[in-house]
Amino acid sequence: MSNRTIRVAIVDDHQLVTQALSNLFGQFKDFSVVGTGFDGKSALELVVNQQPDLLILDLQLPGLAGEELLPVIKKVYPTLRIIILTASQIKQTWQKVLTLGADGIALKSVSSTDLISGARQTMRGQMFIDPIIQEELSQYDSGAFLNLPDELNARITRREREILLLVLNDLTSKQIADNLGISDRTVSKHRENIYHKLGVHSSTELLPIMNRLRGIKNSL
Repeated sequence: MSNRTIRVAIVDDHQLVTQALSNLFGQFKDFSVVGTGFDGKSALELVVNQQPDLLILDLQLPGLAGEELLPVIKKVYPTLRIIILTASQIKQTWQKVLTLGADGIALKSVSSTDLISGARQTMRGQMFIDPIIQEELSQYDSGAFLNLPDELNARITRREREILLLVLNDLTSKQIADNLGISDRTVSKHRENIYHKLGVHSSTELLPIMNRLRGIKNSL
């Protein structure tokens, strides 16, 4: 990201939240709030009309919910960075947000310092996960969310499942290493093991095989 001002759009159905976030980002010279919205329709209008660099998006919105908007917006504007705000304490919801393409996720109780730092982090191409969410997810068996067949689920380790989720979210090995606090070499080794166990040779082959495996699981 260059030194130019980061254009931020904020969408939340509570005016107090949008005002507070606008005031927060307005305190920093590297951010410029270009608009706020309160529902799915206004979120789409903001993205189209204002072309922001960063979208702070509430997960629960009137009309189109954040989790419905996220993949739609990402498909049309792949370079737009999106941080999801949520009050949900459900770990599966957090995991789903990340697999849908969010560049970051934070609880509505996130500290101002962490949110600003996370916003800058996403603009550098890294994923931002609220420290509280990160701590909870580190203790969570993400294999349940992946919904793999039992035989394969038994062969893939917990760390491999964590990395597989991030690979499916199009993170590079460097980004995964930064996110999990491990070395690039370790990530590469885990990726090799994952590819071998799934019978693929690259990340581009993962999504079709994962969809097929989920279909097998759901038909059982």
